[in-house]
Amino acid sequence: MVQIAKKNLSYAFYLCLFVVALVELFVFQVLHPHITFRWEEIPGFYALYGFVSCALLILVAKALGYWLRKEENYYRRFEEEGAERMIREVRK
Repeated sequence: MVQIAKKNLSYAFYLCLFVVALVELFVFQVLHPHITFRWEEIPGFYALYGFVSCALLILVAKALGYWLRKEENYYRRFEEEGAERMIREVRK
Protein backbone atom coordinates (compact mmCIF):
# COMPACT_ATOMS: atom_id res chain seq x y z
CA MET A 1 0.00 0.00 0.00
CA VAL A 2 1.24 3.47 -0.84
CA GLN A 3 1.97 5.74 2.10
CA ILE A 4 1.06 9.39 1.50
CA ALA A 5 2.48 11.98 3.86
CA LYS A 6 0.27 14.80 5.10
CA LYS A 7 2.73 17.31 3.69
CA ASN A 8 2.45 15.82 0.18
CA LEU A 9 -1.33 15.66 0.48
CA SER A 10 -1.55 19.35 1.38
CA TYR A 11 0.74 20.23 -1.55
CA ALA A 12 -1.50 18.24 -3.89
CA PHE A 13 -4.60 19.95 -2.49
CA TYR A 14 -3.17 23.44 -3.00
CA LEU A 15 -1.93 22.51 -6.47
CA CYS A 16 -5.42 21.33 -7.45
CA LEU A 17 -6.93 24.49 -5.95
CA PHE A 18 -4.53 26.64 -7.97
CA VAL A 19 -5.32 24.75 -11.19
CA VAL A 20 -9.06 25.10 -10.64
CA ALA A 21 -8.64 28.84 -10.01
CA LEU A 22 -6.63 29.20 -13.23
CA VAL A 23 -9.25 27.30 -15.22
CA GLU A 24 -12.01 29.48 -13.78
CA LEU A 25 -10.11 32.65 -14.66
CA PHE A 26 -9.57 31.30 -18.18
CA VAL A 27 -13.25 30.52 -18.61
CA PHE A 28 -14.43 33.93 -17.40
CA GLN A 29 -11.77 36.02 -19.14
CA VAL A 30 -11.38 34.22 -22.47
CA LEU A 31 -14.62 32.39 -23.18
CA HIS A 32 -16.98 35.14 -21.91
CA PRO A 33 -19.96 33.11 -20.70
CA HIS A 34 -23.32 34.30 -21.94
CA ILE A 35 -25.20 36.16 -19.22
CA THR A 36 -28.93 35.56 -19.28
CA PHE A 37 -30.11 37.43 -16.20
CA ARG A 38 -29.00 40.76 -14.80
CA TRP A 39 -28.09 39.37 -11.36
CA GLU A 40 -25.53 37.04 -12.91
CA GLU A 41 -23.27 40.08 -13.38
CA ILE A 42 -23.01 40.61 -9.59
CA PRO A 43 -19.68 39.15 -8.41
CA GLY A 44 -20.21 36.30 -5.97
CA PHE A 45 -23.98 36.23 -6.46
CA TYR A 46 -24.24 32.45 -6.64
CA ALA A 47 -21.98 32.01 -3.60
CA LEU A 48 -24.20 34.37 -1.60
CA TYR A 49 -27.34 32.74 -3.00
CA GLY A 50 -26.06 29.28 -2.00
CA PHE A 51 -25.14 30.45 1.50
CA VAL A 52 -28.51 32.12 2.10
CA SER A 53 -30.36 29.10 0.72
CA CYS A 54 -28.40 26.72 2.96
CA ALA A 55 -28.97 28.90 6.04
CA LEU A 56 -32.69 29.16 5.25
CA LEU A 57 -32.90 25.39 4.80
CA ILE A 58 -31.29 24.87 8.21
CA LEU A 59 -33.69 27.32 9.88
CA VAL A 60 -36.71 25.64 8.27
CA ALA A 61 -35.46 22.22 9.36
CA LYS A 62 -35.00 23.45 12.95
CA ALA A 63 -38.50 24.96 12.96
CA LEU A 64 -39.93 21.68 11.66
CA GLY A 65 -38.04 19.85 14.40
CA TYR A 66 -39.66 22.00 17.08
CA TRP A 67 -43.07 21.68 15.48
CA LEU A 68 -42.89 17.89 15.04
CA ARG A 69 -41.31 17.19 18.44
CA LYS A 70 -43.30 14.88 20.73
CA GLU A 71 -43.09 14.67 24.49
CA GLU A 72 -40.88 12.01 26.01
CA ASN A 73 -43.62 9.52 26.92
CA TYR A 74 -45.74 10.08 23.79
CA TYR A 75 -45.83 6.47 22.60
CA ARG A 76 -45.89 4.99 26.08
CA ARG A 77 -49.03 7.01 26.81
CA PHE A 78 -50.85 5.37 23.91
CA GLU A 79 -49.61 1.93 24.97
CA GLU A 80 -50.94 2.50 28.49
CA GLU A 81 -54.28 3.75 27.20
CA GLY A 82 -54.51 0.75 24.89
CA ALA A 83 -53.69 -1.62 27.75
CA GLU A 84 -56.30 0.01 30.00
CA ARG A 85 -58.89 -0.24 27.22
CA MET A 86 -58.09 -3.95 26.75
CA ILE A 87 -58.42 -4.57 30.51
CA ARG A 88 -61.81 -2.80 30.55
CA GLU A 89 -63.02 -4.89 27.62
CA VAL A 90 -61.88 -8.12 29.27
CA ARG A 91 -63.66 -7.22 32.54
CA LYS A 92 -66.97 -6.59 30.73
